Amino acid sequence: MLPVKYRIKKELLPLVLKQNKVFPSKYFNLRVHHRLSTEANYDKNPRLAVVIGNKVSPLSVGRHLIKRRIHAILEKVWLEVEGNLDLIIQVKENLEKTTFIDLEKDLLGLLKTAKVLK
Repeated sequence: MLPVKYRIKKELLPLVLKQNKVFPSKYFNLRVHHRLSTEANYDKNPRLAVVIGNKVSPLSVGRHLIKRRIHAILEKVWLEVEGNLDLIIQVKENLEKTTFIDLEKDLLGLLKTAKVLK
């Protein structure tokens, strides 16, 4: 899991959701928000939020499994992510039965198309 300093707080989600660019893929929607110099956390670490709705997986066990997989993929490349970014990953469909390798390819490809990695 990523440390708390790399997570977007729930109160800041509406602000980040309004001002962003969306990058879609097969399994995810990636929303990227470049923080402005007037914002409080400018020139700090990049932050992340993973959003998984109840329609994706009705049981919380499944949602937590998906979230842990996404965090495990991002831990490998998190040091390469640019600063001053807020990333929101929205899951489109139930990924419990999808292999970890397919998820990793899709998510890393999405991060490269969004030019999030250094």
